[in-house]
Amino acid sequence: MSVECFVVGPIGDRLAPVGSDERERYEQAIDVYENVIQAACAVVGITATRADAIASPGEVTESICMRLMESEIVVADVTNGNPNVMYELGLRHSTGKPTVQIGEYGRLPFDISAIRTVSFVRSPAGLVAGRRRLEEALRSALAGEGMPLTASRVFRHQPPSRRADDSLVRPVTEEPVEDPGLVDLMVEMEDALPRLNEIVIRMTHDTEEFGAVTTAATARVQAAVENGGAKAVQIEAARLADELAPVADRMEADAAEYEAHLRLIDGAVRAVIEAIRDGRLDPGEFPRQIVDMAKAARGSMGSSAGLAESIGKNEALSRTLRNPLRRIRLALGRVVAASEAIQSWEAALLDKPVRDPV
Repeated sequence: MSVECFVVGPIGDRLAPVGSDERERYEQAIDVYENVIQAACAVVGITATRADAIASPGEVTESICMRLMESEIVVADVTNGNPNVMYELGLRHSTGKPTVQIGEYGRLPFDISAIRTVSFVRSPAGLVAGRRRLEEALRSALAGEGMPLTASRVFRHQPPSRRADDSLVRPVTEEPVEDPGLVDLMVEMEDALPRLNEIVIRMTHDTEEFGAVTTAATARVQAAVENGGAKAVQIEAARLADELAPVADRMEADAAEYEAHLRLIDGAVRAVIEAIRDGRLDPGEFPRQIVDMAKAARGSMGSSAGLAESIGKNEALSRTLRNPLRRIRLALGRVVAASEAIQSWEAALLDKPVRDPV
């Protein structure tokens, strides 16, 4: 079972006007969450949940307090020292449980500068480097390395088990670790793209199986309509629901892995595109590969969106069928949404607006 990670950080307002400070804070926080925190969690087998998924901005609800107290690990984005984040971080420190801090270089609050913090630079390569450092910090935290903060030990009446200067709370200077070089980023992509292709092939097989199962069921339902009436159709619907349950399991798992893998390589791809556009890197075959990927993604997104729409129209036909059909539809929707990243790569590479994929 996956370890649950609760993520606290600046939220901003996604409904604020484009260009406003609140909207900018929201977009920056989402960028860090998706491309650094969520991507790092996926690599180490952790499921991340962001605080604003369960509460409104400015609100510290009971559910947030419970997550801060009970989550196996917490990641806090302390960029700019947001008051809510600092309050929630203080509550978490009182538990003595694993907590990892992350923040943007140059924007870390001075009053927690003595606590080990994963810093990053806000650039495509900088986010990749931050993700890698966060992966290491998460592994260390899960392994129980280091000792609790002084406040955690005092609140929990625990005596220090080692010298303070030998703990996880060593003072750190705010010096960013060097970003990966272009060759490092290219290697990361070369390693990741075949895995992405494997996931796409699996998702194609899932869709084909869904089609085969529903086609066979259609013939059975038609026979039931002709020979047995509504009761016989209900029985066939229950049978189809049982057959679709494992298909839904696989499609949900593949959609989640597809999302995570795209997040994992997004920073590297964007850094390479930036280097090509700046003239620092010979493009070679890279642009053609991205264009081919975007073309394939558009076709897949169109068929997935069409299938999801068709499924949505049939969810109301049977109560027993509703759950697996909804799960499959939502999995397809996640794939379509995640694939928009590939369209944005092509747009950035060719310096053009993102085309409507469906």
